[in-house]
Amino acid sequence: MQTIASDQPFALAASVATIGVFDGVHRGHRQLLARLREAAGRHGVPSVVVTFDPHPRAVLAPQAAPALLGSLQDRLALLRASGDVDVVLVLRFDAVRARQSADDFVDTVLLQQLRVRQLVLGADFRFGHGRSGSVAALAEHGRRQGFGVCGVTLLADGSADAGTHCSSTLVRSRLAAGDVGSAAALLGRPHCVTGWLRPGAGAGRSADMAVAGELCVPPAGLYAGHLSEAAPGASAPWQPVALQVHARDASGRQRIAVYGHGSLARHAHRRVALHFAGPAASLQQAA
Repeated sequence: MQTIASDQPFALAASVATIGVFDGVHRGHRQLLARLREAAGRHGVPSVVVTFDPHPRAVLAPQAAPALLGSLQDRLALLRASGDVDVVLVLRFDAVRARQSADDFVDTVLLQQLRVRQLVLGADFRFGHGRSGSVAALAEHGRRQGFGVCGVTLLADGSADAGTHCSSTLVRSRLAAGDVGSAAALLGRPHCVTGWLRPGAGAGRSADMAVAGELCVPPAGLYAGHLSEAAPGASAPWQPVALQVHARDASGRQRIAVYGHGSLARHAHRRVALHFAGPAASLQQAA
């Protein structure tokens, strides 16, 4: 998978593309990515994800910006792990991008840079200044300029919420309620946070991770989980751990204390992923 930043000059010969933040790359997102791959295969062109960083609401309404289900690096790792994406275009979302009209976005990004043949989008997708662009508006552009548009309803199939709309907002609400099991069902994997592990006390059986304030973490409490040095979405050996989430400090950062059934010393000073597998009652199962 190739990652292209918005400040890099480039143009593709042709593509099939989708657009969105893709925070968490949940089950609904992966349905969309599978449709993207199918369409790209039919056209014989690369599949492209156009995503934004930072989250648009962090620029448009910072006080209402959502806690993120992962960093940009986590998002890229999950998109890569899907196997459905050839190219990711990361567009910087700033005040200039916020003022860009839907028509200008279509002309400069979709037509000039991506030479898009088909768009595969979430059915409720909106874009452009004032969220003026919609799937219907893009379909009208496509009729005039020669590309197709397909809207896909993102469903939570494969979970207890099967048949309902699957969204990053819904996942965040489940995590905020401490329901890490339900969040995992919507994501299709346990929710995880990544960061650098610091050694703790206890003969190598404890460690700490400081989590940036913009990341989504379950409420303070004790959870069963596991630790891995692999990127999110990758298959790798994991170690059962207990995760003690502490309340946010004055700066908004959150500390997670990690307690191992074996030594954690080999993970100290390394970047790791902490996976929230279930409530404290399931710690014996995690062991």
